[in-house]
Amino acid sequence: MDKRKRLTKILEKFIFPCLLLIYPLLWVNQGIDVSDPMYSLTNFRFFPELKGSWAIATYLANVAGWLLMKLPFGGTLLGISFYTRLVISAMALLSYYFLKGKMPAWVVFTGEIIAISFCWCPTTILYNYLTYFLFLAVCILLYRGLIWNRPGLLIWAGVCLGLNVMVRTPNIAEAILIIAVFFYGKLCGKSAQEMWKQAGFCVAGFLAGFLGVFLVICIQYGPGAYFGMFGSLAGYTATDESYSPFSMITSIFAAYGKTMVWLMVIAVCVLAGWIFFHILPKRFHTAGKIIYCLCIPVLIRLFWGRGMFTFTYYNYRSIYEWGMLFLYLVLISCVVCIGNSRFFRRDRLLALIILLSVAVLPIGSNNDTMPNLNCLFLAAPFTLWMLGKYIRRMRRKPEAFPVTAMSVMVAGMVLIQGMGFHSHFAFGDGIYGEKRDAKIENSYILKGMKTRSLNAEQLTGLLGYAGQNGLSGRPLITFGNAPGLHFLLDMPPGLTHAWPDLDTYPAVQMKEELEQLGEGTVVIFYKENGELPGNSEKMQALMGWLDKENYIPVFENEGYLIYNIGSE
Repeated sequence: MDKRKRLTKILEKFIFPCLLLIYPLLWVNQGIDVSDPMYSLTNFRFFPELKGSWAIATYLANVAGWLLMKLPFGGTLLGISFYTRLVISAMALLSYYFLKGKMPAWVVFTGEIIAISFCWCPTTILYNYLTYFLFLAVCILLYRGLIWNRPGLLIWAGVCLGLNVMVRTPNIAEAILIIAVFFYGKLCGKSAQEMWKQAGFCVAGFLAGFLGVFLVICIQYGPGAYFGMFGSLAGYTATDESYSPFSMITSIFAAYGKTMVWLMVIAVCVLAGWIFFHILPKRFHTAGKIIYCLCIPVLIRLFWGRGMFTFTYYNYRSIYEWGMLFLYLVLISCVVCIGNSRFFRRDRLLALIILLSVAVLPIGSNNDTMPNLNCLFLAAPFTLWMLGKYIRRMRRKPEAFPVTAMSVMVAGMVLIQGMGFHSHFAFGDGIYGEKRDAKIENSYILKGMKTRSLNAEQLTGLLGYAGQNGLSGRPLITFGNAPGLHFLLDMPPGLTHAWPDLDTYPAVQMKEELEQLGEGTVVIFYKENGELPGNSEKMQALMGWLDKENYIPVFENEGYLIYNIGSE
């Protein structure tokens, strides 16, 4: 027994934390994609001179990325990817140490492995990962502040929320967590005055965190820059409906509705099992459980055959629907805990905080519930813990076994598929199963990274031409989902938007800015699958400008086309 205790202590104190630190860093050199991951890197690289509403709307993320690039090797893709992946390690460790006193450490560890495995978003997109990190800090500080009745912790929770709004403006929706103050106050029988006082501490902290960064923005960009940013952001909905509040909310419900089909199949299996165990004689219950469990692989095979998931771990289909089913488990676990007075008040508070976080995290994103899947650091361990409680409580009730079996199936598949996904997936690179075994040798920035051979060939040619012709430092316009070329080629954006083909950048604004461009601007088109971007209004405007200014094509391969002024 002493040996077992010592082993358990070693696992909890050393091995689990070390694994949570290292696991997010594995396969860090996989994948080179010049779209989303390097769009943020472009913003970091040119942050001090960065213009436009997006620079202010994601201000703290840009500051953090700019500072990380000052670290050793921070200017390389491998180095910055390593540093930003440490944010995932930090979230996993923070959650582990917070939760392991409330539930078995191995349960927390398993939950954190699931959470890490489902981090699909490129870590270089810091406005997402700083959002998750600060929101996690808000949840933990708010919980501790309420449980321990510590006003200082409530103030710090508010500070973190204020800072989070400066990481990404829509994070103001996270203020919904203030509901937890009144919920816990009611559970503890506190007076309205006490509850409002605690809420006041949170608000004071929020104002301190928000106004501190706001003053810095006013100094850097001018007093009216922050409020002027709201007008630009409001215009996004005119050119990209997916960013409208209505579209964001409906897409969330649509995601849950789509998964309801598979949930209903599971519900039918649970009902069938319930009937089966009710009519089965007691002496055959053990055999009945074995038979029921043997049917689970058949159900998984059915799901796979119907296209609910795949074992091709290089794309989202391998995890998405299992993740959605797990979110249903999260919601059910939270609601059961909140509504059951037999749970400790602190557990019900934690359940409410997790429930509110699931509700609010997708706000501000046009990726439906994907932000929830990317931030399961509290939700996953809590759900596994609640599942364990249910299993222990219902182990002597055979009719409850189907619910247990189906829940364990979902949790097990989430763990298996998640780990497979984490070990194979690289955003935007090799998404059709291509091997990422090629390197790009003529770029210091891409040193050590691996990509598919075609991507390596195309980028090698582009980088070679840019280096031989001294393009570095010249203004650049990219078109065709390649904003990362600014970072790779060290060429600042010629327009106020580094990714002009996005719908959030109006064509009218692009036309106005094209007419104001100075000399020396270079234009690079990205040819997806060998094809130039479609004949959109922006494409027509850009081609018209190139013709007017006497630009000619000077370099082309299967992936890129460079236009430069005709006299050169």
